[in-house]
Parts: sequence; C-alpha cells; structure tokens
Amino acid sequence: MILQDANIILNGLAVNSLDEELIFLIKRYEKDIFSAKEDNELRSIFEIFGLKKWKCLFFCSNSIKEEYIQSMQQMKQFISFYITEEIPKSIYLKDCNHMLESALYESDKYPYVLCYHSETEFFSMSLNDHALVVEIIQRLEQDEKAPSLPKKEDTLLFFHLSDFHLGNNKHRAGKYRLIEVLDREISILNPKFPIKIIMTGDIMDSPNNKNMYLATEFLGLLKRRYQVDMLFVLGNHDVIVNGVNLLRRQKSKVIAYLLKDTITIYEQQKIIMIQLNSNMAGSLARGKIGERQLKEVEKDLAHIPNINEYTIMAMMHHHLLPIDVPDDFSKNKKHSFSLVRYFMDKTKILVDSKQVLDWLHQNNVTVIFHGHKHIPAIKKDKNMAIIGAGSSMGIIRNKSGSYISYNLVKYDVRKREILFCFHCYEDIKGKHRNVYMEFLGGIK
Repeated sequence: MILQDANIILNGLAVNSLDEELIFLIKRYEKDIFSAKEDNELRSIFEIFGLKKWKCLFFCSNSIKEEYIQSMQQMKQFISFYITEEIPKSIYLKDCNHMLESALYESDKYPYVLCYHSETEFFSMSLNDHALVVEIIQRLEQDEKAPSLPKKEDTLLFFHLSDFHLGNNKHRAGKYRLIEVLDREISILNPKFPIKIIMTGDIMDSPNNKNMYLATEFLGLLKRRYQVDMLFVLGNHDVIVNGVNLLRRQKSKVIAYLLKDTITIYEQQKIIMIQLNSNMAGSLARGKIGERQLKEVEKDLAHIPNINEYTIMAMMHHHLLPIDVPDDFSKNKKHSFSLVRYFMDKTKILVDSKQVLDWLHQNNVTVIFHGHKHIPAIKKDKNMAIIGAGSSMGIIRNKSGSYISYNLVKYDVRKREILFCFHCYEDIKGKHRNVYMEFLGGIK
C-alpha cells in the first residue's frame, strides 16, 4: 500500500461514503499496516483522502502491484490502494456503496482498478495494458475528467426483475423506489454494457381490467425510459384470480399467452431465450409446464440453423428446486422453520419439475431465470445455473421491513458463459442496500 504524504495531518476534512468503504476494505485486507496507534493511522489516511482529487483502488497480484507503484508515486492528484488477495467466489456487502458495487461488476476483468473523483465521476479499467492505464491516469492529472471508455460489447448485463404484483396495496411505494434504483443503476451501467431487462412473472396481483392497465402502463414506462430490450413471462397471479387456483380451472388469458412466441433470439450476442409458461395446470399456487409445451418448444429449436453456436437460456415463473430463506428475508427464526411455512411451500412448487429439469439438460439449457418465491437465490444443477429473483416492488416483509430486490447477471459473450450474479436488495425507504455476489464462471 502507498500512503503518500502520510505525515500531513489536517483536521475537519470531509470524507464521502466511498472513502469510508475503502477504509473498511483497507482495514480488512491490509491489516499489517496498522500498528498499536491504529486510530492515528486511520485519521491520517482520512486526511490524505481529503487532499487527493482522485483515489484508485487496485485489485491485483503483488507482481502487478510492483509494476504500478512507481508510476502512481509520480501522480500528485492520486492516492492508491492495493488489494492483493484474490477476490472471493462470493461476497456479501451490507449497506453497500453503489460505486464500490459497480467496481465489483468488473471482477471478471481481474486485475483491474477503480478510479473515482466523486459520487458521480468514477470508472474502472483492466490493468493488463500498463501503458494505456498510465496514459489515462496522466490525462486525469491534467483535466480531472474521467475518460469516455467504449461500451463493452463482449459483455451483456441482464436486469432480472420479478413479482411486481401491481394492484396490491403494497406495490405503490415499491414501484417508485424501483424506478429510482433502475434510474441510478442503468445510468451508470448502460454506457458501459449492453443491457436486457427480463421479468419472470406476477406482473399483476390479480388479472382484472384495472391491473391490466397498471401492468401495460408500467411495462411501457420501462421501455420508454430505458430504451433496452425487455422480455417477460406470466406468473400464477397474472392468470388466476388472487394467484390461487382452487377449482383447477385456468383463466382464458393463458390461451392468449400461448399465442405469443416462446423463443426470442438475441442475434448479436448469440443467445436463445426460451419463455416457458409454468401456469398450464396445478392447484393452489402450484405450477406445471407440461409435456405438450416442451415438445412445441423443441420443434421451434429444431428450426434454428447452427444452434450449437448459441447459448440457450430459459425463463419461467415457478421455481424448479426448493429455496432456502436467508435471514434477511425471514420475519423471525420461528417463522423460518415453522410447519406453516413448510406446508405453504408445498402449495407453490412446480409439479413436473423433475421432467422439466431433465428436458432442460437434454436441450443444453445452461441458465434458468425464475421468480415466484419472492426470495433471491442461486442453485446449480450439474452444469446449469438456476437464478431466482425476489420481489422487485417489495411485496414481502422481513423482520426489519420490506425489501425491493432484483438480480444483475453478467454474461461473457466471447466465452459464452455466465460470470457473476448479484442479488441486489434494499429497504423500500432507500436507507440500506445489501449486495450478495456469487461467481458463476464456467457455467456455459
């Protein structure tokens, strides 16, 4: 670690929230720099932060660190920190700063550096081209403006939303909060990466005319506001009154849904997305896809030329495997393990999940997106990732309030593999934001 001008001590300098995040990381990864006078060391670092216009957080090996130390020591407007431990396969960040979070979106580009000047001016770049990195940093010394880096067309980000339940009395606050979050995240990420929005059902709370209007209005708002490709499937609440089928009769709206295309092709990224209707049968909130639907999709896949050149993904509403409830989404421990919860979970399953899983493997599907349970989750079944989203409008309460939740999934177009999944969730008032990242490299 470099502590430039470490002997300078000035009181009263403001430190922004990301600086505090960096201090936390430094304290965690670089414990050896702190002596018995730890508080004085920390105070000195905070004060140095206030004097430097640019901060750089390097994620790299010791050998790469040595390559950059000499160059960075010559920069008067920079302070640099180096994290030389390997990035863990999973990370949980509580009350996460969104700039530090966006730096983690680059974890697959390791080694890399996060450079930031303010809450709105920051960027990250790979360290593999030493001359280019130094050239960019030297330019920052002159005009303090972050460079305009080209969009990374070899990468794709999926914003995975689910379970809005529009029409539910609880949805209104969550709706406005979700828009605020998407505004912030997409404005940061869309200049860097192509983005797709996928939604895995329960757009409405119940299929009536009022809720259909709310759903149409909201989906139109997303499309106009963000100008990105969007896909959705329907959930049990979209086709059954209150989402519960007591008489084993489905609404006629399912028929209209079946007339839609069941396959979407993203030609530029060579991705096939299968949209499965998991509401074909099933009592209560259970779902079923059915053999007939799978055979129809198979016929569609058979007509795609050179299908081996594509990555095949699928999206549905119901979950394929049981989902554990993490502490953050439990009202209390007793509630987490209650018999009531056990039997309620039995009423929400996909009744033909085993047959569907077998079919997905046989047809080389590598990623499944789903919703339904209102709990973010990642499961792996052989070489397939099963990614579940929580409720994106906070239609679930835990012991401290309601969370809006979505997933951010990063796909490498060149390698044809899912790299990371980020479960992002924050309380509906926007006071706390937690992020769980899991490395999925190798899922092709």
